[in-house]
Amino acid sequence: MRKQMKSLTIALACLVVLAGVLVAVRFLLKGSEPQGDDPLGNVDELINVVSGSSEDIENITVKNPSGQYKVIYRKDTSGAKVWYIEELLEAQPVTGSGNAVASACANINAEEKFEDVTDLAQYGLDSPGATVDMKYSDGSSRTVYFGSAVPSDGGYYMNTSEDKGTVYVLSASSSNVFFRSLGDFLNLQLTAYEDAVMAGITRFQMEGALLAEPIDIVKPSEESEIAKLGFNLYDIVSPIQMEMKADVTTNLTRALMGVTAQSVVAVHPTEEELATYGMDEPQYALTVTHPDWEEPLVLKTSRVNGVTYLMKNREPVIFSMGSAGVLWHGWQLEDMMSNMVLMPRLGDLKTVRVTLEGTTYEFAVETAISEEKGTEGQMMPTRITLDGQELDLGNFKVFYQLMLNCIVNSRSDGAETEEAAVLTYEYVYTNGKSDVVEFIPAGNRRMYLALNGAPDYFIKDTYYDKVVEELPKLLNDQQVSIDWN
Repeated sequence: MRKQMKSLTIALACLVVLAGVLVAVRFLLKGSEPQGDDPLGNVDELINVVSGSSEDIENITVKNPSGQYKVIYRKDTSGAKVWYIEELLEAQPVTGSGNAVASACANINAEEKFEDVTDLAQYGLDSPGATVDMKYSDGSSRTVYFGSAVPSDGGYYMNTSEDKGTVYVLSASSSNVFFRSLGDFLNLQLTAYEDAVMAGITRFQMEGALLAEPIDIVKPSEESEIAKLGFNLYDIVSPIQMEMKADVTTNLTRALMGVTAQSVVAVHPTEEELATYGMDEPQYALTVTHPDWEEPLVLKTSRVNGVTYLMKNREPVIFSMGSAGVLWHGWQLEDMMSNMVLMPRLGDLKTVRVTLEGTTYEFAVETAISEEKGTEGQMMPTRITLDGQELDLGNFKVFYQLMLNCIVNSRSDGAETEEAAVLTYEYVYTNGKSDVVEFIPAGNRRMYLALNGAPDYFIKDTYYDKVVEELPKLLNDQQVSIDWN
């Protein structure tokens, strides 16, 4: 019994000490708080400062250290108000950004309050860091002022125009929306397309200071043979005519599927900001056309001090793409053009004419619809004749592969020459159209390669030497080889 009494006495003593500590802590907390009623009894209850519905609001103006913006509404088909940030109407904000601000204004609940405050300076409310002006449909108005940040939780002290003497503590989660910049509301995901959409692109255009001349790339019509075969290939049509590399097309479309910015550096940029980020005269501009889009996608880029900046369409926003930049910035024609100037399918041809040093050989091509698996339904060559004499089809296919294998080394930049062609290929299609490829001496172990009269490319003259070596084999029914020694 005596032991029990002793234990009870010790327990009571501990409780007394603990109560004293709690009182001391409470006193210190109270002494450290700015003036006003003791809020400790209210920490578990939210204090309603503003109540109502966003339907009652006419417009909102937010001013904070990052700038100023206005929130307005447009009514949807049901008559409900849908809120937008006016300065971002031409940009791509995160969905519901305007609604988030309007909802935050309609109901403001504080965690604490201090009444009868006479010294607003201790809360930073003598010179508010942010203000929110709300105009209501009934003609009334209200302004909410935000002062200093609360050290303990990152929230803010605030009061209203209706009672400046009562100061409230608004949590970080409730007040941060009013301190966002316009850039904080923007979506950094600039494009989000699926494979099926990208396959429908009909045109790429590139221009800018990094290019000597604009580049125009188009998708062949659905009636073209290459399209009928299911290949998603493109043709460069300006400043030269040539197929675009298939891997370049693939890489470009994949890169465009999901363009994501790193950050926003300017909204409604000034002339100075445009110049700072190189967007007064963009170094590169990529325009992408799709038949289902109301307007083309335009991405303008410049690289300044190792960082790529981008503007999209007519949106008044400059995005930073970081040091990694974007895939296509700076691409030159040589990076995109195929080194094969022309790749006609033998099954699409009626005649192949080869002219070597003044002598023309006209090969007639006979075709039939294939029934073999993998090529069923396609026109395939079945017979090749020269002056009525049938040639070995397999041997001719090897020589035809050599014809197509005229790999260009570089562009000639629109050179002109009066030299005559020493080798000419003429491809006559079953639809009556034709293409002509000519090989013209250029000196220095090179030849001009002219497609349909334009000597736009250089090729090594060893290709010409190989044709001179193999053509007689074809004519004499000897095995043609395309192996290079």
